[in-house]
Amino acid sequence: MPDRAKLVVRPATESDLEKILELYAQAEFDAGKVLPLATAKQLFERFADYPDYTLYVAERGGDIVGTFALLVMHNLGHLGAPSAIVEDVAVAPALQGNGIGKAMIQFALGLCRAKGCYKLCCPRTPSANTLTLSINRSDSNATALASGSMSRGSPHDAARRRSTSSCR
Repeated sequence: MPDRAKLVVRPATESDLEKILELYAQAEFDAGKVLPLATAKQLFERFADYPDYTLYVAERGGDIVGTFALLVMHNLGHLGAPSAIVEDVAVAPALQGNGIGKAMIQFALGLCRAKGCYKLCCPRTPSANTLTLSINRSDSNATALASGSMSRGSPHDAARRRSTSSCR
C-alpha cells in the first residue's frame, strides 16, 4: 500500500546530493553508475550559472523519494515564449508506480505555466521516446503530444497530428 504522507516538491540543496545520486544509481538510469559526490557537488554549483535551471527533489515523510531537473529557456520563435525541458527524472524503485513521477511532472507543468512556457519536453523513461507536453495558458489542462507514442483515435491524437513541435 502506498504511503499517503504528503508529497513536497522543492529545489534541491547540496545536502540532498547523496540521496539524489542514490536515486540515479538505478540500473535503468545510467546502468547503475553515478558520479562521485565531489563531482556532483561541482556540477550542482554550476547550475547557478544558468538563468533558470533548477534541480528539484520530491520528499515524502522527510525522505527524498524522487528528483528531476527543470531548464526554462528563452526563444526567439513562438513570439518569444519560453519553453522548458525536464531531465534526470528518477523515483525511488520501491515507490515507482505510486504517482510520484506524475506529481513531479505536474509540479513542473505548473512552474512552466507560471513562466509562460508554450511547451515542456520530458522523457517518459530514460530509454523511451520523448514526450512533448504542450502548455495551453488559456486551458488548465495540458495536451499530451507524443511523437508516435499515442494510439490512433486517442483523445489527444488530433492535437498530436496538428503539432509541429517535438522534443528529440
